[in-house]
Amino acid sequence: ADAHVACEGVGRALEFMARAGLDPPPRTTIEIVRELPGELGGRAVGCYLRESKKILLLTYEAFEAGGQWFRVPVSPELYKAAAAHEMAHAVVACHSEPRRLPTAAHEYVAYVVLFATMDPLLRKRLLARFPGMGFSSTLQINDINHLVEPNQFGVDSWRHYLKRRDRAAWLRGIISGQIVQEMPT
Repeated sequence: ADAHVACEGVGRALEFMARAGLDPPPRTTIEIVRELPGELGGRAVGCYLRESKKILLLTYEAFEAGGQWFRVPVSPELYKAAAAHEMAHAVVACHSEPRRLPTAAHEYVAYVVLFATMDPLLRKRLLARFPGMGFSSTLQINDINHLVEPNQFGVDSWRHYLKRRDRAAWLRGIISGQIVQEMPT
């Protein structure tokens, strides 16, 4: 049952990204797991493993045990959104490799896909729980902002994306590495 719900979210992501001119990867495996590995355990609901081209997604039971995600109660619709987010990472990777994009670029696109493919009523409820107008500059699309508050980063990404005139070209520009700069170490 979890795989069926997750695959619906994945399908939504692939349709959205295809409309933006982004083909899917040739192959991606999705594994439903009770717990994410290492430091992701207890902190994330899914992940894309670049080396193996595999998506790990928590079981719905484990997802539900968290109670809330993005400050709203967990639901199957939110689970689909999480699956869409992870599939977006897989699509971004297949279009950007072997170059490594900044994490913020990956996350920007994945959060846009999460919100774009989400049920509109859920999206409206969720967005109402987060203040702000979105990023005012591409310099704000950075790894530090993502690390400090990932959910706010996601909301800000969506609101920023909605202000773009040619949204499909914008996403392709981010994936090409032309927009989000790597922060100096």
